Amino acid sequence: MAKKRAFVADIPRETSNQTNLKTSSFWEKVIPPAILTIITTLFYYPSLWYPFQFDDLANISKKFSIRFDNPLSRWYKSPRWMGDYLNRINYEMTGFNPISYRIFNLAIHILAGIALFYLIMSLCKFLEKKSFLNKNASLIAFITSALFLLHPVQTQAVSYTIQARLEGLGTLFVITGLLLFTRAFHAKDILVKVGLIIASSAIALLSFGTKEMIIVTPFLLLLVDWFFISNQNWKSFKTRVPLYAGFTFVFAIVLFRYLSFDLFKRVVTLQLTTGNNRGNILTPHAHDLITAGSFLTSSFKVILHYITMYLWPFNLSVEYDWKLSESFFSADAFLPFVALATIYISTIYFAIKKKLGYLAFGLLWFLISIAPRSTIIPSPELICDYKAYLASIGLMFIFAIAIAHAIKYLQSNIKQLPNFFKQFQGQTVVISLLVICLGTTAYFRNLTWETPVTFWEDIVQKAPQKARGHNNLGVALSESNQLDRAIEHYKKAIDLDKFYSDPWSNVAVAFSLKGENEKAIAALQKAIYIFPYYAEAYNNLGTLLIKQKKYDQAETTLKNAISLRPYYGKAYHNLGRLYLEKKDENKAWEYFEKSTQGDLDTVEGFYTLGQLSLQLKKYDKAIQAYENSIKKGGGKHPMIIFNLANAYFLNKEYTKAENIYNQLINLNPTEPKYIFNLGEALFSQEKYEQAEANFKKVTSLPNSMPQAYVRISDCLEKLKKYDESKVYLNKL
Repeated sequence: MAKKRAFVADIPRETSNQTNLKTSSFWEKVIPPAILTIITTLFYYPSLWYPFQFDDLANISKKFSIRFDNPLSRWYKSPRWMGDYLNRINYEMTGFNPISYRIFNLAIHILAGIALFYLIMSLCKFLEKKSFLNKNASLIAFITSALFLLHPVQTQAVSYTIQARLEGLGTLFVITGLLLFTRAFHAKDILVKVGLIIASSAIALLSFGTKEMIIVTPFLLLLVDWFFISNQNWKSFKTRVPLYAGFTFVFAIVLFRYLSFDLFKRVVTLQLTTGNNRGNILTPHAHDLITAGSFLTSSFKVILHYITMYLWPFNLSVEYDWKLSESFFSADAFLPFVALATIYISTIYFAIKKKLGYLAFGLLWFLISIAPRSTIIPSPELICDYKAYLASIGLMFIFAIAIAHAIKYLQSNIKQLPNFFKQFQGQTVVISLLVICLGTTAYFRNLTWETPVTFWEDIVQKAPQKARGHNNLGVALSESNQLDRAIEHYKKAIDLDKFYSDPWSNVAVAFSLKGENEKAIAALQKAIYIFPYYAEAYNNLGTLLIKQKKYDQAETTLKNAISLRPYYGKAYHNLGRLYLEKKDENKAWEYFEKSTQGDLDTVEGFYTLGQLSLQLKKYDKAIQAYENSIKKGGGKHPMIIFNLANAYFLNKEYTKAENIYNQLINLNPTEPKYIFNLGEALFSQEKYEQAEANFKKVTSLPNSMPQAYVRISDCLEKLKKYDESKVYLNKL
């Protein structure tokens, strides 16, 4: 009898090779970005609570319009609206608490790093499969992204809040646009390809809401195509020239929508000029203009600095005391020019000879990206390290390839190396350990931003000839009650810049705190003489005149401050103080209310208004003021909450008052005034037994209140317990 064969279904099964490929793909595409996200978050986490520093104060915490701004209403006509929009969102979330602002900036930085990872990996995959870059695309992308995210130089572009979101968003949009564009050429479906190109173009146009540095986008697009998509092949490249021409045309039209054509013409014809910033004099004299030619000549040393700081990240500073070069042939201009010329010529040589394409690509990326910041567009800030944020990608790419070569060299020359470390998973572990070391340097550099004193001490140490640094260190020291040290730095700032009014005004505050009012008044008068539109100086002078009982002069001076800054809450507050001293409480109240309608919408501003409102029996206004004070962060101050309850009580809203008194008693069960006032609220609601119990509790406390006996007697009388009522009166 013939044996029956078992039926075997022809079901396709996943081979071990396919499984390994899937695992490898997961490791290469998902694990590195996840690792970098976690490590970057851990090293930047302590800085999320750092206070605002430098320009962040003027552009966020002291920017009055942030309270009601609507940046979305000007998205089609105003550059940088996106940064204002994020500021507005953060203000709605946490007011002027820096944490939400810094969380957003860190998120932008990490997203840019992840987008960079996928961009570099995508670009390397365009090259020949046997090439080093193609075979090690994930490794190179991993290292490039790690350097971008955790290099200590990058901390400035994350912790400098106002600039970080502009530079960060601009860089994120540029990288994302290029990533979508390159993915379009990986796509096989025509609809997907067209969709990705449209999305890339939309991202590019949206980037106009960030910062003007995105003007380099069309040039970077050509660069990416030439070196990777076309692989330096003209026949392939020229087929997309019409696409780029159309994109550049639309890009230019939108550019002139946000930036005037007249500005562009002045830039091209080298007619654009600018003046010095106060406390940061770049020219021989404070009132000299910074021209396009002098700025270009001085930019050679700046660009060279931007390159070397990534190789040698020491002695970094948020501020530098560099001046404009005297001429092209001065040592600080000519020698950097020679060095840069060598780099440029080498780059062109590599590009023409099609040798070391990655080196040419990286250098060209850097030079193109830095051009709008350090060429013929003069700026009162000659050097700012955060301006190299986008440009740094070119250098990071070159460094990453060098590190990848070193890793491969070690793998091939260490015979005892376990096989695990020859695979991408093992390489990921090794790179992660190196990334942690790199992150440590970023953490320590970021400590500079921890307090105003550490921030400005670092700047003064590294830029001792800059007046702005000394002035702002003086402010930080004064706020930490180190008045004598503060005065020293104010005087140094005055010596460095005779036309700088800020240190005169600030030293006046320090003199005032020391009780040297005559010196303070003289310093403020000097500040106003230098800069007649100085609202803070007028306000400070008005405060001192109030101390001297010179009320008419003080009022005129404070009103000058308000005319210069109509929302100046402190000036309104001081006018309120002035009228309190003149015994005109109603007029004082009007000014206190105006102070809270201006930029003194703070815990203290609303509390002061609430106190005077109670005194004037404006109970509704008092309730509103105390509630606003609590909303602004006064909820942890028992006195504000207690006075809110009192305002409700006096306004005959007894139930609300009762609830708040109970909350206060839960926090502090032995405070007699809380218990007594709760008894009053209950008594007013005719809850006499409960009121009596609270008044009796008051008499049992160490800090008893004698009037509690009277109120117990009143409760007993209401309960018709007349004999007991007499007993308590006798006790009293």
